[in-house]
Amino acid sequence: MSLVQKYGIRGVGHWSIGQENRSVWESYPTWFNTRDTGEVGTPVATPPSPPVEDKPAYLDYTVVSGDTLYRISLRYGVSVNAIKEANNLTGDMIFVGQVLRIPVK
Repeated sequence: MSLVQKYGIRGVGHWSIGQENRSVWESYPTWFNTRDTGEVGTPVATPPSPPVEDKPAYLDYTVVSGDTLYRISLRYGVSVNAIKEANNLTGDMIFVGQVLRIPVK
């Protein structure tokens, strides 16, 4: 925070990587215009990037006591079937300490 005051930084923020909406990264070029001066300027519109085929992205989740596939699916906004498919599960049984791949959009 002392750097914010010392250099007049406009603000700070934090997050856990993987928890953000992935589209936020596409917005940075429009929020910051560094040009040659290195200074933040007026936002500049950038042409849209060509569509890229998205490969499924996953985050690792370690099962804790009380978890069910249904609760995990609600927490991450994905279907139980998507979690089962990503982990090659044929049933609904999961175990404490098991690491599951959770598909994220």
